[in-house]
Amino acid sequence: WTGGKGAIWRELDRLAKTYAKNPLARACRGRFLLEDRECPPERAFEDLDFAVEALPRDPWCRAWRAQAYERLGKNSEALKDFNECIRLKPQWAWAWAWRGKFRLARGNARGALADFNKSLRLNPISGEVYAWRAQAAKAGPSGDARRDFTRAVALGYKEKILELAR
Repeated sequence: WTGGKGAIWRELDRLAKTYAKNPLARACRGRFLLEDRECPPERAFEDLDFAVEALPRDPWCRAWRAQAYERLGKNSEALKDFNECIRLKPQWAWAWAWRGKFRLARGNARGALADFNKSLRLNPISGEVYAWRAQAAKAGPSGDARRDFTRAVALGYKEKILELAR
């Protein structure tokens, strides 16, 4: 990497190596690795698992590890972490949204819609979640996909809508 991402990666990697026992330094590096689709998810998982073991009540670490489990194809473990994240912080809209996205990817449109609805009740200005809910509505039994796609575009997620349409 070069430029901004490369500089961020070097600094996160340096901090995680310097403070190898610090779960937040490891969680931040793991999250960054998780975002890089070219990086093997095992690398991210190692840091995120360490962070959750050290900070079992931290919903961020838990949600990120759930996403690492998902990338590894360990769906039952991912769902357990998403559920625990929601139990730890039920008013956190993103916890509901990420579990909804996970459910939608596995064909559970009804469960995804319920999670997206809860997320949007907690945070009604998330264009990305409107886009995901619209996608679930297209795949599922109910909902107004057109309304949600329109709302997502109005909130600045036109590129996300185009990505979902591909």
